Formats: sequence, C-alpha cells, structure tokens
Amino acid sequence: MKRFHTRVFVLLLALVLAIMPNVWAAEPSFEDMPDDWSQPALEAAVDNGLLVGDGQGRINAHRALTRAELAAILVRAYGAASPADLSGYADVQPGAWYYDSLAQAVRMGVLTGAGALMEPNRPVTRQEAFTALARATPGACTLTIGEPDLDTPAPIREAARASLAEGDTHYPPNNGQPYLLEALSRYEERAHGLRYAPDEIIVTAGATGAIFIALAAILNPGDEVIIPTPAFSLYASTAALCRGVPVALPAENSGFQIDPAALAAAITPRTKALVLTSPNNPTGCVYTRETLDAVHDILRDNPIFVLCDDVYRELAYTEDYHSFAEFPDMRDRVIVVNSFSKPWAMTGWRVGWCMADRPVKEKMQVFHQYAVVSVSSFVQRACVTALETDTAPMRALFQKRRNYVCVRLAAMGLEVTEPEGAFYVFPSVQKYGMDSETFCKRMLSEGLVGVLPGTYFGAEGYVRISYCYGDEALQEGLDRMERFLKTL
Repeated sequence: MKRFHTRVFVLLLALVLAIMPNVWAAEPSFEDMPDDWSQPALEAAVDNGLLVGDGQGRINAHRALTRAELAAILVRAYGAASPADLSGYADVQPGAWYYDSLAQAVRMGVLTGAGALMEPNRPVTRQEAFTALARATPGACTLTIGEPDLDTPAPIREAARASLAEGDTHYPPNNGQPYLLEALSRYEERAHGLRYAPDEIIVTAGATGAIFIALAAILNPGDEVIIPTPAFSLYASTAALCRGVPVALPAENSGFQIDPAALAAAITPRTKALVLTSPNNPTGCVYTRETLDAVHDILRDNPIFVLCDDVYRELAYTEDYHSFAEFPDMRDRVIVVNSFSKPWAMTGWRVGWCMADRPVKEKMQVFHQYAVVSVSSFVQRACVTALETDTAPMRALFQKRRNYVCVRLAAMGLEVTEPEGAFYVFPSVQKYGMDSETFCKRMLSEGLVGVLPGTYFGAEGYVRISYCYGDEALQEGLDRMERFLKTL
C-alpha cells in the first residue's frame, strides 16, 4: 500500500510539472508594466531598507542586491546559461538600483508589488508605499509611523540577554512556555478582569499572528467578516487570505462609534465574525459601554464570533474603558488578541497572545503550529518581565503628546474627534475640496510633511497623524502642516 501511494504521488507530481508554465524560459515583456514603478521609487525603497536580494532572484527586506544577485535575476529572466556582460554594473548598493533588471523579475513573476515596494508574491499596503515615499522626499518630515519611538525598557532587554546566556535556545512548547502562559493568565485577570486558564492562551508571532490563526480557524470559504471602518487594512487582507469576505461597516457618521442599526443591517446568513478594535487605529477612539451593550444585544442570539483586537488597551487614556470580552454569556464566541508591541515598545520582538474558549483555542492552535511552530524561546522570559513593567509612564507620555497635537489642529481650524487611546489622531480635511490621497501628496510635496490618507483606512476625507515622535519632530511637522494649510 505504501508503494502504491508513492507511485500515485510521483504520477501526480509529474502531471503538475508537465502543465506548469515555464516562467523562467519566457523572455519578459514590459508593455503592461505599472506606471508607478520607477527607478526613483525603487531607490527610495532601498535607501529605507525595504528591499533585499537573497541570491536566488527574490526580493524581500532590509538590504540591497549584490552584482551576483543581480546576475541571478538576469539569468532567470532570459533563461541563459550565464548572464550577459555585467561590466556596466557596479555592485548594487542603496541608491544605485537598475530598473530594467528588477522589471524583468517583475514580469517573470519573481517579484510583485506596487509603488515603491516589492515583496514576493503580494502587493504591498498603501501605508507602506506612502511612508516610503515620504521618507524618500528630500527634506520632508514624516508623521506616519505607528510604533513607539522609545526603546524597549532595559529590564526587559536584560531578561532576554540573561535567557540567551543561560542557553535558552531550544524549541519551546508550541503554544508558549508554561511560565509565560501562567503569567499571562494572572495578568489578564489582575489587570482586566478576564479569566482565561493557561491552556486557553496561545503565545503568537505578534498580534498579526493571532489575528491570522483566529480567522483561519473560524472562517469557511465565503464567510463574511464585518469590519467597522476606518480600520487598519490588516483585517480585510487577512480575512480575504483566509477565504473570507470582508464587509466594511462605516462609522464616520456616528462619531466613530458603531451604529446599531447599521450593524444589524450588515448581518447576513454568511456573517461569521465582527472585528472590534478599541482603542482604534487610526482614530484613537474607544468604544463606549453603550456601544458595546448595543453590539451585545444584536449579537447575543446570532452565531457570530467577536474578534477583540485589544493591542492598544494599555494605552487607553480613559478610566471608563471596557472590552467586549467582559460579556460572559458570549465567552464561547469571543477571541481576544493582544500584543507586547505597543505598551512595552517591543514592536521588533514580534510577540503577542490570543485567548479563547478552550474548544476554539484548540482549533486555533492547529494553524499556529503549522504556520510558525512557536515563538522564539529566549524572548519569553523577557515577556514575563514586561508584564511586570508599569505602562503608566508611556501612557502618560502619549497622552501629553495627544493634548499638544489636538490643540494645534484645533488652532488650524481642523475638525477632530479627540483620541481616547493609542497614538493617532484622525482629523477631517473634507473642507479643502480634494480627496485625502491628493491632499497628502500635495502636503508632502509642497509642505514637506507626510501623513497618511484616510482612504487607506477605508474613510475618505480624513488623514491619520501619528504622534509617535519626539516633541521637536511633532512641533516641526505641525508647523509645516499649518503653513501648508494657509496656502489652500
């Protein structure tokens, strides 16, 4: 029987190889190359560490191509045994990309992308592309980045260093080290009043990993995921990746709170999940208790999951904060996502966690196991130290910056809902009579300050300003914005 299965596998493999197109042998054509690909855009991406070659004709992140790597792309592009004469090519360093060779790789299907960025087999987000454009604009300052400008606190870094020194470099359990799972269980009950046992928690590769395994576990093809907008684009992209259908639920006309009537109207027989992010990216708004009660009343008798993305919870400025996870009667349909990235300035560590009722968590852990196996072992002791580290100083810092930014925007005559958490503000620019992308591009080119268009978050007529910057950078950026607005 084993030999039979092997023969079947070999025959199927041969059939697949026979019908696959030979992408390497075909000479590329550039007639339908996107207009927004350009050598300056590629150079900007390299200058900002957003492109890399790996010697196999692929591009990923964080460094430039060498001449040998460029040759590999050319060889694949033309199917030749050896590259064409490369005497005209110096070793490729930042600022010295060659558009033709990269374009060939794009046409071959080795690279895909849009604007200033490329990665294997996917278009990049517009947020990434615009941030790269802002960084590449000479003399411009950017207020686009959504991560703390502070370093991870020293005690957390020291804990990771100690774990490495002790040889904590082996495979950990898939769901996380028992001591971290126990610490997370205690932390959630102490800090948030949420009771999840250690075996109802998974340590994930950031909140992104948690969102992926959650949606992968609950979605069937064609299931709908309701996403209140404006929202971070990750939710819609991940829902689609998991074969679901993202459904936008606009909240601009209800003060960025969820309109119960609109939510009820959005629900169909295919609705499987609702995403709640509070505090919100990009608005910084926090869902009120009244909003959460109304959502609960609608969903209570519907077989719909609620994905609570609480990554900014520790950065909520209001004392009257509530999470949807507090409703005990829906515990079997609530998935809570959190992360070490924002409150403890650990974005580069890529560690988060998710919590769910045991049967749901057991489905999620299957996807986690086969997607990433586990989070790195030596960082997990440091995560325990993070849970013991007070986030109040960071929260106070961002609240102070929020106050400054809102005062400045009000003085400019911009309408803005005051954020109650996170580190973003989302003013309206509708009165200037242009779409948000045009507004941001003009302000970047004419005013030399970069912010993100609201349309990138599903809300036209707004811009997102990040205040993850020091006082001098914020003042300079807002001074430039004020001068630009006076020219309109």
